Amino acid sequence: MDAAVANEIIAAEVVSDAVAKAYGLVPDEAALIRRGFNDTYRLDANGERRVARVYLAGKYYLHDNDDIRFELDMLSHLGTRGVPVSVPLPRRDGELLGTVTDASGAARPFALFTWAEGDTVEGHVHPETPVNFGRSLAQVHVEADTFDSPYSRYRLDASYLVDQPERLMAGKFAAQADERFESYRGLFAEMRAFLATQPNDLPAFGYLHGDPHGRNAHADKQGSVTLFDFDHGGFGWRAYDVLTAMASVPEDRRGDFLESYRSVRPSFTGDEATLLRWLPIRMVWDIGDMLAMAPVMGNDFNPPLDEGVQFLDRVKERWQNAGP
Repeated sequence: MDAAVANEIIAAEVVSDAVAKAYGLVPDEAALIRRGFNDTYRLDANGERRVARVYLAGKYYLHDNDDIRFELDMLSHLGTRGVPVSVPLPRRDGELLGTVTDASGAARPFALFTWAEGDTVEGHVHPETPVNFGRSLAQVHVEADTFDSPYSRYRLDASYLVDQPERLMAGKFAAQADERFESYRGLFAEMRAFLATQPNDLPAFGYLHGDPHGRNAHADKQGSVTLFDFDHGGFGWRAYDVLTAMASVPEDRRGDFLESYRSVRPSFTGDEATLLRWLPIRMVWDIGDMLAMAPVMGNDFNPPLDEGVQFLDRVKERWQNAGP
């Protein structure tokens, strides 16, 4: 997508009007929830709540609108297979993706989704939440394997998990003639070597949520879990997805989470100890993701180098503690 687009925040009223025109819904109320890697809006119409997503242009992991169409078609497929996910709603013309124009005249892709009821899984106290979280994620992985699409989606492989954060962090240090990053090159090399040993085909490597932390899933009053925000969805190692979700579950409930996940996907053999190997990889991906997206989001994310060293020390400690 075009990185030159300014990605102005569009007024909620403009998004509301676009929804009324495209979907035949007249929202009673519309509000911007937040700017993240997309702009997300809450829309209330006819006694029902929905969410509109206006996609940011210039993302490193999306090339064009067909990448978005893959995501929307995948979610529709998962929904028809009974997987608890927030699904896109069809427009009056039958399409799932449209555009909305910002104040500068730039057209931005946007889509409307069902609302995920409840509160974020992270910190949710219902005793069934960890169990249902594991089951929901496993359903995504299982049913995604039955999906076929004319569109493509990126691979969340070593180039994004390790190479990009290494390159971007090294650039920050080099820009200030600070050589401290060089002592961490071996850490990134070890991570690459680990990933090179991982299977790169089904069922271990396939479509995944990409960022299923506890704030991208809601649990209702009965502990039922709905996953949403598949913006980072792509093809990668399912163990990475499982670790990311598991890390949002209280430590004393992680066994329940994994047992529930395996009840749906018994071919998965990972346990809590082996999954922790993925945690430092997740940590460096996260910082690389934020560095890559900062100019797209229009912010100046640029942590001090001393903080970068402290972060890398924590990553290194986690990596070493996770074992060979």
